[in-house]
Amino acid sequence: MSDTIKTAKKELRREMREKMRIVGQDARAVLSHVACALVVQTEWFKHANIILSYRPMPHECSPEEIIEFARKHGKTLVFPLCCEAGKLRLFAPNLDRMDECFTTGVYGILEPIPEKCIELSIADVDLVLAPGIAFSKQKVRLGQGGGYYDRILEGHTGKTVGFCYPFQVVDTLPYEPHDAVMDAVVTSDGII
Repeated sequence: MSDTIKTAKKELRREMREKMRIVGQDARAVLSHVACALVVQTEWFKHANIILSYRPMPHECSPEEIIEFARKHGKTLVFPLCCEAGKLRLFAPNLDRMDECFTTGVYGILEPIPEKCIELSIADVDLVLAPGIAFSKQKVRLGQGGGYYDRILEGHTGKTVGFCYPFQVVDTLPYEPHDAVMDAVVTSDGII
């Protein structure tokens, strides 16, 4: 990675994290609610049987309403577990006992407990709901910097959707060939 791109990514991450921190809890709830409602109305959500979602960090746009809706409609949900060498493993919890299937992981995020879940492959997943620090209008994703999603999405043939607040969508962002490009990006303002 060139120093220019590395520096630009670092600066954009810093800027977006600050913007995310200053959004109040009530505003986060409203923005997340509206974005979730948009996702569950799409054809790609309706036709997906297995959905990769995430448990949000405190300041991230929360997909929890999508998770609950998917549970009620008999969809299989899988969640990422961060592992060595920047890899993600995917686990499906028992949806009737979801609270028992998660623990706080290394990054302070709720992650699945492998012994209480069933492991699946990214090839099994119909729809990926991906968090990010920022997304460009061309749907390029900028993550936290570990490359976890870039690695797991390489070659994925299902639908990939970025999920974020409206201010996290920028005209352009610094990227490299390995950075994941989404099929769509959803915010409370609509679907790109």
